[in-house]
Amino acid sequence: MDMEKLNITPLLDRFRLASRELYNNHFMFPSPQELGAWDWRENFDFAENALFKAMVIYPSPLSPAEYGPKNSQILVSPNTDTTPAFINREYGKSHGYWDCPITEIDRTATLYFACFFDFDIERQMDNQYALTWIEQWPKNEGLIGRYALIEHQYLSYYFDIDGLT
Repeated sequence: MDMEKLNITPLLDRFRLASRELYNNHFMFPSPQELGAWDWRENFDFAENALFKAMVIYPSPLSPAEYGPKNSQILVSPNTDTTPAFINREYGKSHGYWDCPITEIDRTATLYFACFFDFDIERQMDNQYALTWIEQWPKNEGLIGRYALIEHQYLSYYFDIDGLT
């Protein structure tokens, strides 16, 4: 990324922790027989969207945006030359099968943030993965338009300052 950018990793770090604590302590259902995992998750999604706006959008120069869909304002950058990743086998799908044979993403990829991700909503949430959108990748152009899961610990998040002008 050659553009001028503002590091917003601390904002997303705090949001990630607050989101998982809110879910684990107040929204995770006691048993599947109760209201149901998907109903609880839907209720949580509403609260999580408000939390994202309060903790990430409002204290930054980001324009108002919903939490969950691809956010073209938040660039994701791997902290290492190659980073382990699960890439979806289908274009445009943020769920389903994460078994693409390419299992690493390098710094030449342009990635956008969508949300934090856990595989199982019926267990404690860790927000271990960032769900990212592959916008550009000169080395693997055939993967443009797919989502990838990358462990949060390997990433930094940036706002594109050039996009303001």
